[in-house]
Amino acid sequence: MATSSIFNNIKVTDKRFCKSLVKALEDAKEVRCKEVVFSKSVKELNADQIISVFGEENGDRV
Repeated sequence: MATSSIFNNIKVTDKRFCKSLVKALEDAKEVRCKEVVFSKSVKELNADQIISVFGEENGDRV
């Protein structure tokens, strides 16, 4: 599922759809997420470090 889909509005006009939507949300609440294990090392970069990697806004590459 695309992450942009979490920003969509849902207009509920049908009672049966409303019940199934609420049931799906309640069922999803009970599901535990899988723990994410990174296979590669992760490093957070600040804005200056990103610019040094990718270059200035005018398209220059380092």
